Amino acid sequence: MLKFAVQSFLATALLTACLLASADQEQKLPKIGVLLGTNPSTAAPYDEAFRGGLRDLGYIDGDNVIIVARYAQGDTTRYPALLHELIALKVDVLFVAARAIFAAKEATSTKAIP
Repeated sequence: MLKFAVQSFLATALLTACLLASADQEQKLPKIGVLLGTNPSTAAPYDEAFRGGLRDLGYIDGDNVIIVARYAQGDTTRYPALLHELIALKVDVLFVAARAIFAAKEATSTKAIP
């Protein structure tokens, strides 16, 4: 659990830096795309920890940031399609499950994100 907490802290710190940069560039709400490998009910504790970390930093979903989540339902073959959905929504930051990192790198290295 400590490892997850450290990873969540680091991810939140990185997201904060990206969101601040994004918010300065435009007056739109920054979007965070989240891709998790499980289903919403299994991911609920992690989702709440993530959102709680953002809340602690002043980022509240629907108020000053938009969080868009997609769930692979345990099927890793869904990662590319779900990533393309998030990219099409023009998210500013991607937060992905560890097993989706390589799919995210491939999806974003093709310059699919404007």
